[in-house]
Amino acid sequence: MSKLASIFFLISDSLLWPVMIGLLLGLALAVWRFGKTLRVAFERRRERNMVKQVTDSLEKGRISEAEKLLRNSEFSNRSNSVLSTLRALLESRDDSALLDKMLADAQHQRFERAKVLRILMKFGPAFGLMGTLIPLGPALVGLATGDLEALAQNLGIAFATTVVGLAVSSLAFLSSVFEKSWDIRDSILCAFAVERII
Repeated sequence: MSKLASIFFLISDSLLWPVMIGLLLGLALAVWRFGKTLRVAFERRRERNMVKQVTDSLEKGRISEAEKLLRNSEFSNRSNSVLSTLRALLESRDDSALLDKMLADAQHQRFERAKVLRILMKFGPAFGLMGTLIPLGPALVGLATGDLEALAQNLGIAFATTVVGLAVSSLAFLSSVFEKSWDIRDSILCAFAVERII
């Protein structure tokens, strides 16, 4: 039994460094993704009036007017803008099968973009919990042997990894809330545009 326990302790101790490195990489990715979300929010704010004009034209059935607005817009050349998707849909309005495929492709791209955030939301707490539990074994040993320095050091690692894991999850969650709202709005607008075109 003691040999089996020592194997588990060895495995657990060997995972501490990979967990800490993983948390640092996860934090860097979460911060980068949150910055990207803020940039997209700023860009969407700038193009809000153009989206409204195109939507109004589509609601009134003025397809050619919407297409002209999109052709002359600086925003419709950006790859992550809903205006670029609308422009591509309007330019392919004679082929209904192609329209359906483009709409499905746009939805798939939105799903793929959200995948990283979903992974980070699960990854942060899982690795944070691992980083909390792994040092508790050596901390308890330090407590039992009276080694207060080892106890303090291991408890410090445990609390720090918890905080970093929660930070990763929180940043990913905030990005996900904004991006999910935008994706729903864009999906509704693109589906409406296809219905209008057809």
